[in-house]
Amino acid sequence: MDSGAKAELDLHLAGCPLCRGRLEDVRRVAESVRNALDSVPPGDSAAIDSASALAAFRARTAAARVSHAPWWSSLRTWYKPLGGAVAAGLLIAGLFSFAPARTWGQRILEMLRVQKVAIVPIDLSAADANVNGQDARTAGKLLAQMISDSVVVTIKPGAPQVVPDRETASRDAGFAVRELSGLGAPQKVLVQGEGAFHTTLNRDRIEDLLNQVSRPDIQIPRSVDGSTIAVHIPKLVRVVYGNCKGAGKPADAAGDCTSFVQVPAPLVSVPPSLDLSALAEAALEVTGMSAADAHAFCQSVDWSSTLVIPVPRRDSTFRTVNVDGVNGTLIEAVPHGRLRGDYALVWIKKGIVYCLSGVGTADRALAAAQSLD
Repeated sequence: MDSGAKAELDLHLAGCPLCRGRLEDVRRVAESVRNALDSVPPGDSAAIDSASALAAFRARTAAARVSHAPWWSSLRTWYKPLGGAVAAGLLIAGLFSFAPARTWGQRILEMLRVQKVAIVPIDLSAADANVNGQDARTAGKLLAQMISDSVVVTIKPGAPQVVPDRETASRDAGFAVRELSGLGAPQKVLVQGEGAFHTTLNRDRIEDLLNQVSRPDIQIPRSVDGSTIAVHIPKLVRVVYGNCKGAGKPADAAGDCTSFVQVPAPLVSVPPSLDLSALAEAALEVTGMSAADAHAFCQSVDWSSTLVIPVPRRDSTFRTVNVDGVNGTLIEAVPHGRLRGDYALVWIKKGIVYCLSGVGTADRALAAAQSLD
């Protein structure tokens, strides 16, 4: 690290107690590893069977990956209150929506400037089609491989905790929690702990997927291989209104259950050499979008400030509405058979992502949003 970058890093650390604490954690781990290595007695290096050592290492890392699976399941459950589309949008935001800046300090500032929402319609019927002779569901699994080679959890969010009121939630979550007075007293207020993980990019897997979606023209720099994307998701608050069952998710509701989720925008660190827009194009093609449409969409998005949310093209509608003094996005799922339609009203204001969701029409959501306090 050159002197200029180190000066920026020191300046940031001076004003960030959380970052200083994590740096100390890293230093303690590094010291522990150093001490462990120093304690290993010298031996005959020629006696080391490198093939056996590599096989043992792969076995251990494979087991570690499996052990992380339950946490990923809980992460998906964690985001269910935001609605499926918004959950996917947050994950895409975490992995695609933050363009790298020129310096470490500038990158932190960019990551905090999420200002708007963009919708990308996805044709889910493509799941029954083929991508170059390969079932698109299989290609979708390869997409996950393109994003990461391994996931290491650094902070587990844990189970959501019920708190007595908004004031307690604000104190626990570290930001001012808001309520909807038009819906009456909340049935429940829950605080979800922060979560963090980092994932390592695998260049060979990225290129393999790009070949399978006919995008070998995208050049992946060798420097990307082994680069790490780090994601930190702050504490989340969910305020539940109405007649809600179970955990208070609108999908479990008998009638008027409404969920109001509030969470600061995720913080993401990405390699400076990574072409996120080009990779996002390939990812959209895997979902069935044409190369031309994927390119047009990605060129229209400011990846440094936009939360991208995928929604089913045939089963939902979306439109821009005014909410809380800013532009929001109202997503409505079309009723199908016995399934009633549901909605998600999403907006971002002052670095906080808000999502108001429920079953039925969006009229109630729009009216409730007028009673924000």
